[in-house]
Amino acid sequence: MRLLRVLVIGCVMAAAVVGQGSLAVEGLPDNAPLTVKATATTDGLTVHVVMQRGWHLYARDVGGGRPVAVTLESGAASARSLVLPPDEDGKLKGSFDLVLPLKGAAAGAPVVARFDFMACDPLMCMPPMTVSLKGQVGAASGSLKVLLVADVRDDHSARVAAFLGAHGFTPTVTTYGEVTTSLCDAHDVVVADSKLFGKYERGALPSVRGFPRTTTPIVAVGFFGTELVEGQGLAMTSGYI
Repeated sequence: MRLLRVLVIGCVMAAAVVGQGSLAVEGLPDNAPLTVKATATTDGLTVHVVMQRGWHLYARDVGGGRPVAVTLESGAASARSLVLPPDEDGKLKGSFDLVLPLKGAAAGAPVVARFDFMACDPLMCMPPMTVSLKGQVGAASGSLKVLLVADVRDDHSARVAAFLGAHGFTPTVTTYGEVTTSLCDAHDVVVADSKLFGKYERGALPSVRGFPRTTTPIVAVGFFGTELVEGQGLAMTSGYI
């Protein structure tokens, strides 16, 4: 049981990372030939860029075109200069990441940054563009909201919820018959719990198969976890230990 609890905590913290630290990207023109996403962790701010075919940005000054720049405006300090991916004669094409290392960035702290660039194709360059990146540097583990989904509310679900609470999470308990997409989406991580094989309420099984779709990471445990994964149409899971 102790090993299972350690595994659950580890999975919860790993799954939570997926949706945390995302920054809002503001000011990108509709006709810009690229998409921009950004995340921030205590280690660094990452700008993920996907260029349309035939277009590029500039990694450095090649005698024309503004090189890319990521500048912190508030909330954190850079540890060193922007880390660039390999370029092709100074040009950044396709999909790539720009990473600005941070120092002294606390999880949950606000961060505001600016991304400057110029997009060009073989015939022309668009005017220089600037987008704003706003959000938080990750989220402190103690602020994570965990939705515990059980077959029934009983002593077992109460003990699991108490265990999560004792380790700095904020748990909410619901059942497979009551869980909804909106409830899942309102939490940072969903733990779909299961008792030992044959020890669960069998009436919950149809609800497990029809588990609501959500963008929140799900940690699916035990027998119900297998049923949930199959019901979601997923091809692969971590299996049993």
